[in-house]
Amino acid sequence: MSLSLTGLHAGYGRAEVLHGIDLDVGPGELVSVLGASGSGKTTLLRVVAGLHPATSGTVSLDGRDVTRLRPEKRRIGLVPQEGALFGHLDVARNVEYGARGRAAELLELVGLGGFEKRMPHELSGGQRQRVALARALAPGPAAVLLDEPFAGLDAALRSEVRADVARVLRECGATAVLITHDQDEALSVSDRVAVLHAGVLVQTATPRELYRSPATAWVAGFVGEAALLPGVSDGRCVRTVLGDLPVRSGSAGEVLAVLRPEDLRLGEGVPATVRSVDYLGHSALARVELANGTRLTARLPDAPAPGTAVQLRVAEAVHTVPPPSANSEVSPGTRGRRSG
Repeated sequence: MSLSLTGLHAGYGRAEVLHGIDLDVGPGELVSVLGASGSGKTTLLRVVAGLHPATSGTVSLDGRDVTRLRPEKRRIGLVPQEGALFGHLDVARNVEYGARGRAAELLELVGLGGFEKRMPHELSGGQRQRVALARALAPGPAAVLLDEPFAGLDAALRSEVRADVARVLRECGATAVLITHDQDEALSVSDRVAVLHAGVLVQTATPRELYRSPATAWVAGFVGEAALLPGVSDGRCVRTVLGDLPVRSGSAGEVLAVLRPEDLRLGEGVPATVRSVDYLGHSALARVELANGTRLTARLPDAPAPGTAVQLRVAEAVHTVPPPSANSEVSPGTRGRRSG
């Protein structure tokens, strides 16, 4: 089923938190809502789940308005943080709290076949999250909401569990919304990512489009590391301190050229000095400084020692964004509708 949010406003008392959210999630699609603390992510989840009222706007499932329905009438499954299992019930009965008769089938699906009689305290954090997902899927919901479900897991386990959860959701054909503050998480598992900033969706795009073609300077800096170089563009070329760079996409006039660390290379370019190096095993991050004081980060297979004089060049055409203005990052006119 599809999930549609149209003109959604919500808040607490006189303080408005969500400012006209528009978002479509297609059948079987996994969309992440990505935002920093205080962006409105939790309020958005609570409104969609029916746990907090909308001031205005609608929440629809396959065209059916469910905005005024109670949570249990919406057919929306919820996977909360930390799993929130019932400690006095075994795994099978936790799953069957959603719907009886499906525990064995769903536990097999989430990789926990044979765990029916385990108690929650006997499970690891990742196993508890898998049980919580099975419980949310048990009644055959129209959509599933996942509220920062991997935040309490250590880094190695987090990557494994989120890959498993994404696999299960796709095998079930579930329409799902993942609430997260983790950029790597959103980019790695989502069909699309909706970036929420100060209660407004500032961009909704595929992970690749979001990273390579951010809509604003704020999005560029929030989704991955980026250097934003001032320049003047004619739409085909932008003049910057690194020279005239070909433009792949973006605006013309006075702009900021978005440079990701992997866009930069050493050799046959602008003189610079390596100031520091972070060795990452598979690559190294070199912090370099140009003669005018501009500092950039280059991701390299290896990097010269700090203090080394180098030459820096841009490996490919760049994306440009307008310089930020006082209100450009939170314009209510920015939409999160499906493109294409």
